[in-house]
Amino acid sequence: MPITEITTEREVSLSEAAERAHRLLDQRGWQAHYDDLGHGATVTAWRCTLHDAHGHPIPGGTGAGKGHTDAARVGAVFEAIEHYTSRHPELHHADIAPHPAGTVAEALGPDPITAVLAADPEVPVGCVRYHAAEEPQHELLAPAALSVPYYCAEDHADQRRTLGDHADYRVLARYASNSGSAIGTSHNEALLHALNEAIERDALSLLLVRAFLAERAYRPQVLDVDTLPGELVEMTTAVENHLGDSVWLVEITTDIGVPTVLAYTPPSTHHPRHRRGLGTSLSRHHAIYRALGELLQGELVGEVTLTEQLAHLADYHTGLHRCATFDLGAHLAHAETIPYRPTPGHQAPADQVEAVLAHLRAAGYTAYTRTLGQHTLPIVHALVPGLERFMTILQGVLNLPGPRAHHHRNAPGEHLPAQRTSPEPNGS
Repeated sequence: MPITEITTEREVSLSEAAERAHRLLDQRGWQAHYDDLGHGATVTAWRCTLHDAHGHPIPGGTGAGKGHTDAARVGAVFEAIEHYTSRHPELHHADIAPHPAGTVAEALGPDPITAVLAADPEVPVGCVRYHAAEEPQHELLAPAALSVPYYCAEDHADQRRTLGDHADYRVLARYASNSGSAIGTSHNEALLHALNEAIERDALSLLLVRAFLAERAYRPQVLDVDTLPGELVEMTTAVENHLGDSVWLVEITTDIGVPTVLAYTPPSTHHPRHRRGLGTSLSRHHAIYRALGELLQGELVGEVTLTEQLAHLADYHTGLHRCATFDLGAHLAHAETIPYRPTPGHQAPADQVEAVLAHLRAAGYTAYTRTLGQHTLPIVHALVPGLERFMTILQGVLNLPGPRAHHHRNAPGEHLPAQRTSPEPNGS
């Protein structure tokens, strides 16, 4: 069946996007191997694994796509290309230069990683250069770990030292994340997805703090499924049928104002871990579509067992352990049900980028960008200093909320531990 659909946040049709991805792979002598994880279902997830000219899987070259089958298949190959680029630090060495950690911390301002950098201000830390999205002449130096987390790996220590980076990554690695990375057929397309992802991860981080680290009870807002457009009702039903559980659509839009939705199932007797999917878009319709697709994708791809990490968090701090287990069941029991509210119609990605940047600016934030790799399909990392990346606690990573999360807590609550700058935490 030909792919002719143009999606809400794409500049070209899915068939053209697929052609561009395979053209890039052909230039490298690579092949894409696909698996339909939904086995023919209309709403599904696909996995793509890149193979070299000898038929061997390429390390790091695996991706997954979600949604309706054509979009999921194209999304999978795009993500595989993106993952390969972000998971090979050596591809970025030419862009990395050491700078004093204290200088970098001062430039970043009230960012979650600032306290860790400021703890050893003289040590050189490997940085890359970003440019302000709206005023590219303004530059920002930021740790390479914020766009290439594999740079922090222990087996990369010798390469870091060769680059003149002598920072202690035993702590810094906990705040490493490529949140805000995206690939597209154009710079604007990739930047739009990257900005939305940064906003999405921030919204999830703030939700965790409000639900599990604030004293006053958090009352979530959940969307009334009966008020959704018909196609979203059908998609919700399809996902629920596959999961064997009711899906909650939680409205978690923050003060930034770009619609963000969490599709969620709480832990239950037949499924001991929560399941979640997130979506952020100027189109609330598309945000819900993405959240439902990601929820199903997580189920089809398979979850990672975090037993050891969760036990470590339980010993360290009960509030952080509650964040990591992410059981919203008690909160949902007294949730406020709200109707679906449509947002304005589709815009070109360039116009959407302008609108998202305006939302960030109005909330007091500046977005910076850098391009990863030298692909004909741009891979963009958007860094918005000050936005939260605490959501990595859900992967069992011991890190602490930053200044924004503390500011947005709705009431004084449980005492949070001080920001640790030593390699190992002590006590709880």
